Amino acid sequence: MPYVGFHLYEAEKEKELLQLLPGEEETQEQGNKKYILYNSFGWVIENYEFEEEKRLKALLEEISTIGRKVLADVMHYLGEWYKNRGKSLWCLFMYEKVVSILERLVKKDPTNNDWQRDLGATQQCRRNIRESGRRNKALEYYMRSLK
Repeated sequence: MPYVGFHLYEAEKEKELLQLLPGEEETQEQGNKKYILYNSFGWVIENYEFEEEKRLKALLEEISTIGRKVLADVMHYLGEWYKNRGKSLWCLFMYEKVVSILERLVKKDPTNNDWQRDLGATQQCRRNIRESGRRNKALEYYMRSLK
């Protein structure tokens, strides 16, 4: 079933892929759509370099304008999965989109503690990746200076 998303993406059928976006209700069908989305995006992250892949970035930009918590969850899980797998640029991009979705949701319902918590956690993940990048760059400069 997750191969549907791969094939749609490879065939440049982003509009059809967007029709597979899961809704908020907890049903088996929505769970399947979430699984397809997660695996499809994960496959692209795994197989395409961040700097070269413009289609997924555009798709994620579009998705981030849709205020669905389930979409924020999928992108957050992808960020978590790939953060220690050499895909920090993808992760940072994902977290930026998740923050965008959650900020809009929190603005709509500031009393929702779950959304507030998720927003704070995602902002922390984003900070961690940024800090990690700075440490790696500093180490790289230090190692060069030793030569």
